[in-house]
Amino acid sequence: MHLSRGSYVQACSTTPQEDEHRSFPVWLQTMPATPSEGTVHQALIRCKSPRANIPQCDEKQPSCTACIRRGDKCEVITPGFDFRDGVVLGAKPRSVRLNKPKTTHSKDLPAHGTTTNDEPCHYGPDDFLIEPNHADNAPTPAPHPIHDERLSCSPPTPQSLTRTFLSPLPSQTIRRSLGRSENEYFYLTHWEKSCVQSLPSSQTQITAMAKEHAPLMHALLALSACNMSRSSPEGTKGETETSSSQIVYRPKRDYLLPSQHYYGSAIKQIARTIDKGTTSSTSHILAAMVLLCYFESSMGNFASFACHAQGVDTFINTHLSTISSEPIGRELTAACVLAKYHTWWLRMNFSSFSFQLSQGSLSLSPDISNMLRSINARRVIVTSILCESYRLNNIALLQLAPCGTQTSGVTVEECIAYLRIESMRLDEWHAGVSQSELPIESFSGLMDHGVGGIRPLTFRSHYFAMNYAYYVASRIMQCTALLHELSCARGPSNGPEKKEVNFWMTLLIRIVSGLNKQDCLKGNVYSIGVSSLLTACLLRCQNITIGRWVEKWLHEWGISSIFEEGSFPVFQALQTIRLINEEKAAGNEIYAIALPEDDGGGTGKYTSYNSQHFDKIITIGRRGISGRLYSELVPINMES
Repeated sequence: MHLSRGSYVQACSTTPQEDEHRSFPVWLQTMPATPSEGTVHQALIRCKSPRANIPQCDEKQPSCTACIRRGDKCEVITPGFDFRDGVVLGAKPRSVRLNKPKTTHSKDLPAHGTTTNDEPCHYGPDDFLIEPNHADNAPTPAPHPIHDERLSCSPPTPQSLTRTFLSPLPSQTIRRSLGRSENEYFYLTHWEKSCVQSLPSSQTQITAMAKEHAPLMHALLALSACNMSRSSPEGTKGETETSSSQIVYRPKRDYLLPSQHYYGSAIKQIARTIDKGTTSSTSHILAAMVLLCYFESSMGNFASFACHAQGVDTFINTHLSTISSEPIGRELTAACVLAKYHTWWLRMNFSSFSFQLSQGSLSLSPDISNMLRSINARRVIVTSILCESYRLNNIALLQLAPCGTQTSGVTVEECIAYLRIESMRLDEWHAGVSQSELPIESFSGLMDHGVGGIRPLTFRSHYFAMNYAYYVASRIMQCTALLHELSCARGPSNGPEKKEVNFWMTLLIRIVSGLNKQDCLKGNVYSIGVSSLLTACLLRCQNITIGRWVEKWLHEWGISSIFEEGSFPVFQALQTIRLINEEKAAGNEIYAIALPEDDGGGTGKYTSYNSQHFDKIITIGRRGISGRLYSELVPINMES
């Protein structure tokens, strides 16, 4: 079955209806986002009729109502783009007069906004936000920054927040082949310099693919502008009386607006292409849809991500033979699966206990599993083991703890048995690790847990380091000592099984201490980040010294004004770990945290770095003296 134009736009809308939610996997069911933030507006399309001087076409097929009434032949046209030789050309640039002095930039800058015989106008960085291509089918021009009192009082950005985005533009060869505007050069440059390294290896081919395909190009530009917005925080004064003296940092609005325009254009063009039913651009459409999944995941918009993920699943199933036969198709499928696991991980953090208990198996279909094995998708495989181990461990623990009357469809004994299966899968994964993927130095010298004595483990690349961090975190989730203690009603112990957790946790913080923070910021945008990984693992390790080390490490990020990593708010991770450490210092153990009521993952992070806003969480733990399990509602400050 083919996705029709209407059904895809409806599936990709940010306001899905209640009945549509029931068809989603449980782990993708979320509350819908507000329509004002992400609603996609249809652009006007007209007929070729010479009498269609005013917009009257209602796009009905095979002939619109206006043409039927006039007796004209209805031929739909899409203004502003000329599809020749697979290269999408924009409308002729209009002359732009700027009432500002010229500034000196590289002579290599394109003469955007000039006539053929004019000298090029050299713009400053803010001028890249002007899109003079006014073709009806192109994204709406990004306006100048809005002069709002709430946005015009930005203080000087701290030195630590400085980001170097204005790197050299693409080469003249690339620019001539793309035929793009300055605005697009700007975001393409950021894509090549910053975004590509945070995406799976298959995404490196997307730049070349995008020059032949308008929907893919607009999806790429939308993701690039979104990434630039989120990695360029701007400070404003608080909007309430109590916070008016505080500086609130938000994603840069000047880049967020163009990303929304490109996003809407990409969805509109994808829907048209799918409606034609052609298979010549299957990989291009799949690539664009995957990029839109990344877009929604990074924005914390779980409802919209669920819509896109459903669209991708339907598209892959419809064109399975074509996609599975092409290397790029298999790579893109792996990228989509990775995005799903990342989004599931983000959604699990700060959800309700009932939501956590309702999570079903994360195993993949045989067709998808075969595709992953054929390309040796090691990152996807280890991430799937990590997420499934976390799910099983958490469900087993919650069934043993006093978190209400909710039950799961799987028993504690079954969870432990399934964890053994995941352990065997992890053994198989580790057996395939090459020498180049292992740490440069040996694992020897695992010291006592003195914070000052942590010896970093270094790897040949950030990618290999994160893969091994996922492996170690999976081992932590597969330790069942705590589950046996709780099921047998035994008190806390320091037996061999408990020491195993400390061993793996120490190894994890050695890996983390060897990571470069800038590599984490750029390389973990679309994968599980260190901050959320440490938060989850620390709930399984009761060593207070390790907890203090993690708290100190995250606190240094806060000092550097780093607001999110792995699309997860760093401040919320830090506050959670502080709360865990306070309980441990009081002699208690904390095993699980949740919201009193599930909020569907929040309302998205369009204008902030937090998608959720709450001031209380429920903790489950065990009293150190009595060994009694308890559940407690505690206040927590989650506003940075």
